[in-house]
Amino acid sequence: MKVTKEYEWNEVVWKDLNIGDSVQLPEFTVPKTVVGGGIELLFEEQIVKDTATVYNIKDDKIYLIFNHALFTSAMDLNNATEWKKTQLRAYLRSAFKNAMRDVGVPVSNVSLLSKDKIVELKFFNSRKNVVAFVEDENKKRNGQADGREISGSIDINGVVI
Repeated sequence: MKVTKEYEWNEVVWKDLNIGDSVQLPEFTVPKTVVGGGIELLFEEQIVKDTATVYNIKDDKIYLIFNHALFTSAMDLNNATEWKKTQLRAYLRSAFKNAMRDVGVPVSNVSLLSKDKIVELKFFNSRKNVVAFVEDENKKRNGQADGREISGSIDINGVVI
């Protein structure tokens, strides 16, 4: 996907955005967060300053994706086999989403793109945007995060217009 128009945060009119438009989001800080569920997963405090590109517009919602990988993390330390049960999902839908809302981004959901959506979007022709997994997804616990570690673009789905 090619960026068609770039907007600064203070000039965005959400209803006027088109697929391919890029928005400089306001800087926000996600606080240090621990997500429980057996073995706790720690997410360090992070300051996020990035642009996001519109990849879909449906009904009254705009779907954006961050233009760069923001952090690296395990998906889950408790062997969750479904995305909806992972610690990473819990983090994105709580602390991460709330930090965005705190600076005025009208987001209804934050997630990762599905494998099918990654393949579908030409946005991922650029290597900088590809979700990457560690080489050994089944490494033993040795003080480092166990499970699948990822770094990749985060899907901001459902900005209400």
